[in-house]
Amino acid sequence: MVPKEESAPQPRSDEKQVLSHVAVLEGAPPLSENWLLFDNNEMLFSEARAAQAATIIFSLAQNNQIEGLARHIHTLRRQRGTALKIIVRENQASLRATDERLLLGCGATMIIPWNAPLSRCLTLIESVQGQMFSRHVPEDINLLLDAMQPLKLRGYQPWQGFCQAVGALMSNPLLPLDGKGVMVALRPVPGIRAEQALTLCRPVRMGDIVTLGDGRLVLFLSFCRINDLDTALNHIFPLPVGDIFSNRKVWFEDSQIAAELVQMRNMNPEKWGKPLAGPGDISAVIRAQHDGHAWRRIPEPVTLLDGSNGGTSA
Repeated sequence: MVPKEESAPQPRSDEKQVLSHVAVLEGAPPLSENWLLFDNNEMLFSEARAAQAATIIFSLAQNNQIEGLARHIHTLRRQRGTALKIIVRENQASLRATDERLLLGCGATMIIPWNAPLSRCLTLIESVQGQMFSRHVPEDINLLLDAMQPLKLRGYQPWQGFCQAVGALMSNPLLPLDGKGVMVALRPVPGIRAEQALTLCRPVRMGDIVTLGDGRLVLFLSFCRINDLDTALNHIFPLPVGDIFSNRKVWFEDSQIAAELVQMRNMNPEKWGKPLAGPGDISAVIRAQHDGHAWRRIPEPVTLLDGSNGGTSA
């Protein structure tokens, strides 16, 4: 038998180099001459495309960065090989279990959680030095995205659409058993209608959907663990949940959610709820504009005294 030829090893002259997002060090200067800091993940990605065995540390601050970050990691891992150490530092609580699996499946070496102090972060970075990545990374990243992020909806959904979306998620064979998410029904306190409570519900993560019916809000938080439910609700509602809702009912196992979906589909359409009618163009009504993060009022000048009577105006 002809012996299998071994490919020449890639040069690893940059093995001690660390390319990092500036936020990873929390304001500290570069730790040595081997550290290079970048203001954003895009600049870091561009520089990392020439690396061979360096350590690449991305920063994750918001949930909507996950897909773009996953594509960066997948490209680096497929193009630059197994010697590269790719780390994601979570700056704020924004990752769920399925998001971590997605980033690891795309080729990340390690995910550092948001609550790890800087000293612990540096220890974890040191621990991966010299390691080679051994997991298989699929050539097509869309396979990973479809498997890990199948629910491309967010916010309010009509009753039927809500049931259909959650039902499709429950029947997806690629997702883990009893790990697809949590469904919770919330009934408002006396004096607050469910339609009014819906105006306070502001999901920010893709896959978090809500519907209205039978005088209650029903939320489905995709890939949320049951022990993280209170944290998730506190992010969704701007007021304390206990002040808005009098009681709640939770389903977190696949069989429980599927059984409740049967009951929801059989509910009389007359009990389905609808959101309160919006004001239309909010900028025309309250003279506001959106700055990319929130609505902000535009001050309107008001005349206090008529100038024709010898007064002044402001």
